[in-house]
Amino acid sequence: MIKGRCFTNLDDYDCSEVIVFARVPNIGERVYCKRKGNSTSLKVVQITHDIRGERGSEYPYILVELHN
Repeated sequence: MIKGRCFTNLDDYDCSEVIVFARVPNIGERVYCKRKGNSTSLKVVQITHDIRGERGSEYPYILVELHN
């Protein structure tokens, strides 16, 4: 298991909570995200590995950027 946080620049989506992934998602895969009370999927476009804990995170930790 690996902890991570998803983010997007789309205003209608709330991806602020920490998610536990079974594995690191691949670019192009879809991840479910909350959209004003509903759940919908967005495509993974970038993954950043935070291996040094620069953001005060536990090891390992990923940041996943999502878009339509």
